[in-house]
Amino acid sequence: MHESSERSGVKVCFNLTQKDTDGWPPVDVESVWAKPLGERRFVICNVPFYVRDIAFNDVVEAAPRPSSDSLYDFIRVISRGGHSTYRIIRCAKDEATFQKQLHDLTTIGCTYEQADPSLYAVDMSPAVDVNAAYRILEEGVTRQIWDFEEGYYYRRNAN
Repeated sequence: MHESSERSGVKVCFNLTQKDTDGWPPVDVESVWAKPLGERRFVICNVPFYVRDIAFNDVVEAAPRPSSDSLYDFIRVISRGGHSTYRIIRCAKDEATFQKQLHDLTTIGCTYEQADPSLYAVDMSPAVDVNAAYRILEEGVTRQIWDFEEGYYYRRNAN
């Protein structure tokens, strides 16, 4: 699980009405937990399940919804938190096989959140070896344990 998730604060809402050819994502709005920083700035506190180009710990600008004290509409990314987001769609029916492959991700430092029995959002902090994580994700596809997609990849500077 994502140990840094914060389940208090406010929700930043992302409009997802643009769908791919398969109708993905299956929702029109995703809301994620965020901590207010002031001046319409918020830090994202959980891993998005459907939103693309957003990751845990990103700082975003959002506008308050007129009808709510705790809902805000996303405007733009202000700064990146250094995290990458991937989504896993479970294929394996065998629980032990799936959990072993998921455990392999957590042993290298990835964390995850679960939306339902088949959808997981994976967070890769800046400390995670992205190449190692990608190999585990690809192995899961090869072994027909899951499919995965990239939600956002943080490109580290080569300084």
